[in-house]
Amino acid sequence: MPIAILLFPGVELAVIFVMFLVAFFATTMNTLVGVRSIPEDYFRVAACFAATDTDVLRDIVIPGAMPSIFTGPQIAMGAAWFSLAAGEMIAAQYGLGFMIWEAYKLIQYPTIVIGMATLGLVGYMSSTLVRWVGKRLMVWHEQKLGMAG
Repeated sequence: MPIAILLFPGVELAVIFVMFLVAFFATTMNTLVGVRSIPEDYFRVAACFAATDTDVLRDIVIPGAMPSIFTGPQIAMGAAWFSLAAGEMIAAQYGLGFMIWEAYKLIQYPTIVIGMATLGLVGYMSSTLVRWVGKRLMVWHEQKLGMAG
């Protein structure tokens, strides 16, 4: 975060950059894990049917990796909110992180707890929203697991 603050002209840009990095790597790593978890047999069957690269991507890779692809943003949401609060604690003049830090400096424990609870609640709601969207887009996955409802 301190390097980002030095690289970018405003605190807001530095915080957004750090949030982007956190979200990007969480999503990318989960996507890679999802693609690597697809059984090799699926690709062999596609080759037997002379599937093109586009067919393999559309019919095997994306559906096979979709659960992991949506796990990444769920993780990224919590990490992004945490990095936002950390950035506000370090360099901002307003925001939830700034409020928590100021309350810490002034020994206002109830305000700290309220700020942390708010941060946790917003992170939870963000992750829940991503999970809800994922369930709507992956009905086939829920049915396969016997969890449709």
